[in-house]
Amino acid sequence: MKLSCEKYLLLQTSQLRANICSSREGEQLLISEDFLPSNCITFSTDCSSIAGVLPKGLENATSAKELAKTIGANDLRALRTRITLERIRGAPILSAPGGGYFLPDDGEKGVKEAELFLKVMDARTRTTAEVTEAARRFIGR
Repeated sequence: MKLSCEKYLLLQTSQLRANICSSREGEQLLISEDFLPSNCITFSTDCSSIAGVLPKGLENATSAKELAKTIGANDLRALRTRITLERIRGAPILSAPGGGYFLPDDGEKGVKEAELFLKVMDARTRTTAEVTEAARRFIGR
């Protein structure tokens, strides 16, 4: 059973991360039966590839609004979901601290861009863990 892009975008990103089976068969993604009521189903990636349209280099970052328009995403949430999916599948899509998305440049410049991205994402992860701690204490975890 194939899902359309529209139906796929209704899936929650956090659930998606936890339920990807894995696939390197062409451009298909398998989603486990824990996620949807069936065996593993395939998601056809006839949607435009985000990594395929992004420029290289931080200085060339494309705004989320422009990128959504380019790939035909209905809204920014749908765009972020598709970016997450491509990242999970291995695309090195980076986001700029001031906004926008891009692929790392070649060589040492690209390494520095990826390191900056990781620094921002790691800080975000730490903050999320800190702000959820009160709720964890409340429920006894």
